[in-house]
Amino acid sequence: MPSHRVHRYDSRLTFGKPYGEVHRAIDIGYLWLGRKHRSVFHSLEEAYLVGALVGNDGMGGFAGVGHVLLDRMCSEHPELRKFLEFQAKEDARFRKFMRQYKRNMEKIYGIKKRRRKSRKKKNSLTYLMI
Repeated sequence: MPSHRVHRYDSRLTFGKPYGEVHRAIDIGYLWLGRKHRSVFHSLEEAYLVGALVGNDGMGGFAGVGHVLLDRMCSEHPELRKFLEFQAKEDARFRKFMRQYKRNMEKIYGIKKRRRKSRKKKNSLTYLMI
């Protein structure tokens, strides 16, 4: 059974976001059922529904389905789980290093990432009113 770090790593690679709230919601049964928590929310349909409800955008359902598929693959292939655990741990280390590096550069050089000014699009009614 892969850790939440692996689920977040997989979602980040697949969808561009970690979807941690989706993975926590799908595995909520662990609090009561322990290692048998896969009897709850671990069918593809249930995982899609939970992900769609909990996720903030339209891809949360697909992240839930990815969660279930990753669980199944890692149960069948323990060496895959070990490899993914290693990859996810290294990714977390790299992300932590980059955050610290960025923070240090801001302290030393006063460099901050520029934020673009948000441009509000004027809708057609605005043009008619002007």
